[in-house]
Amino acid sequence: MTSLSPVLNQIMLPEKTINYRCVFSKRAKYIRLQINTAGELEVVIPTRSNQNEAEKFILKKLNWINKHLNKTLTKTQYY
Repeated sequence: MTSLSPVLNQIMLPEKTINYRCVFSKRAKYIRLQINTAGELEVVIPTRSNQNEAEKFILKKLNWINKHLNKTLTKTQYY
């Protein structure tokens, strides 16, 4: 993946704060979410998109984020 330097951000929600890393990619066509091996949320963003679009996408996908972050949290607790 061709990417520019990642940017660390966070979204403050009433119940919790979500920390995430924005990775701008020249090759990406769509915004996508991924959980890296350290259990951190990464948002891959096409270079033509902006930070506001990424935040809107994160808010739309909160259920997915919570589900997968909880999965990685329980996996690390067993090891």
